[in-house]
Amino acid sequence: MEISKLSWYYATACNRVHTVVDEFYETVHTEEGLPQECKDIIDQAMERVTENIEEELSLIKSALDEHLESK
Repeated sequence: MEISKLSWYYATACNRVHTVVDEFYETVHTEEGLPQECKDIIDQAMERVTENIEEELSLIKSALDEHLESK
């Protein structure tokens, strides 16, 4: 894999993480902008953000592994 493609994978994964974190921020606040007080909503949001970020980190690791194997 060319270094530019590895960089593309990194950038794509990081952009997705930013989107996930933005969505998390919106979820933990009400439409009025107040902090969410429902524990279930917070727990679900935390689980979702963790899973999504782990997926993106896995993509980065896989891309790096593929890059190093192709050298």
